[in-house]
Amino acid sequence: MPALLIQAPLPDHSTCAPKNGPDGKILKVSARSILERYDVQELRELERLRWLGWNEPALQSYYDKRRRAAGELTYEQQCYHYNAAAKDMRELISIADFVPKSGIYDFLSLRCVQGGHSSAVLQSTPGAFGVGICLPPEHAEGTFLLDKLDKKLAKRFMRSERDLGTDELPPFPHIPSFQLVVLEGNRLRVHLAREEKEAMLSLPDVLGSARLIGDLIAALAFVQAGGTIVARLSHLEESPSAQLLYLLDMISDTVIVHKPSYWGSGATRPTFYAVAKGVAATAERALLRDRYLVGLRALWANLQGGGEGTGTSAARGLRFDDFDFVVSADDILNPEGYLPRLVELGRNVWKTQAQAIGGFLASRGVRGV
Repeated sequence: MPALLIQAPLPDHSTCAPKNGPDGKILKVSARSILERYDVQELRELERLRWLGWNEPALQSYYDKRRRAAGELTYEQQCYHYNAAAKDMRELISIADFVPKSGIYDFLSLRCVQGGHSSAVLQSTPGAFGVGICLPPEHAEGTFLLDKLDKKLAKRFMRSERDLGTDELPPFPHIPSFQLVVLEGNRLRVHLAREEKEAMLSLPDVLGSARLIGDLIAALAFVQAGGTIVARLSHLEESPSAQLLYLLDMISDTVIVHKPSYWGSGATRPTFYAVAKGVAATAERALLRDRYLVGLRALWANLQGGGEGTGTSAARGLRFDDFDFVVSADDILNPEGYLPRLVELGRNVWKTQAQAIGGFLASRGVRGV
């Protein structure tokens, strides 16, 4: 964990109006705001290649086809995602070395889909026992396959259904805490047109926002002192991933950021993994973790609608300033503050994605790559 520690006040969600910067515009973490303050060659190249891809007319039919296919996964495609997730987790375990070879190892998988990540943990050590929290069938983004593809491993895995966007996770009667918590909350396949993505920035996904915060609350509440959190996030250079990385960085001994480079892992997409080891291992970090939990629970209640001081019962999505109680966009983007650390964590993620996009564009005959 870096020496920098910004003690932001706990959240005041009494108004739904975002905070503006000195120029009257909403200050948010983005590739553009980072590059305006810090010259990052890897991120600049990634933005250039993204621009080439989005503005290549010959690729629009390809994007349209992928968008139509999203959410309509066949059984074979779901098996593919299961195996890809298992390969990702095996790679993370090898790099970050957080699963012991022997002894009891309890882990919690939040919003597990096919169960690929969990299968890799179960395979890594015979003492592993997992609990999976899945979305109810009407909201699930895939079919749970662990019990179909490996019945022996499934005997050491207990699965239940709960939507953490609407219900907080209650205590487990026999396992008070877990040595590992995995947040799988990123959707499998999201292919948005540019106008759809821009609309989401102004009209955030209401239920998805609450689920993200619900996942975070469960992760921080149930991880064992000194344990590990593995989170699958998206767009390291944007909110809220930048703020979530900061949060994990502040409460853990070590944060390892990794993006698998093979095609099946979604190398062209902005997803990546953050592995936080030694979470709340000291009294100081445990207190900070508890402080963040207070803020997250207040935010979760507010997103549900009718939070204290809101004056409204309407649910809402995340705003750019909702994580100011952890760290503000201004602090994240400070070249003499956290920005160099964010860049240090993000370089290989941006480089890996840029290489994958460059290879894809070249294979499609796009000029300028």
